[in-house]
Amino acid sequence: MVASLRTTSNGLLATGLTLASARATCQLVALPGWPAHLTPAETSALAEFVPAARRALGAELFEIRLFGSRARGEGSDDSDLDVALVVSAAGRRRRYDILDLAFDIGLRHDVALAPLVIDRAHLDDLRGRELLFPRELDREGIVL
Repeated sequence: MVASLRTTSNGLLATGLTLASARATCQLVALPGWPAHLTPAETSALAEFVPAARRALGAELFEIRLFGSRARGEGSDDSDLDVALVVSAAGRRRRYDILDLAFDIGLRHDVALAPLVIDRAHLDDLRGRELLFPRELDREGIVL
């Protein structure tokens, strides 16, 4: 039996245990700063979604934040994972690709991913009008 700890290509830590008569298993562990209260399924879903969204949007993506009840640690078993993706105008036009990606990953992990793809200029406009959503996103959002 051999235990290992490595960093995956998406920057997450992976622990593995290899048995001579069994296939290697791997469990993703969240990066430091990720909420410890997330379930293993939620952590795995985010660990797959975040790098996939980064690859899909490339330079059009400025920031990804977990927000809402799961970020605050108040979510229930039925809560979804609210994920804000702050993008350029060109990135916003690709929102349906991100919604499809989130749906597919959510199905694999039995987790409801709820991405919000928002243009940075629009978010800045909302901040300027002092609306509640951008204040909460800035105050409670967890950068992923």
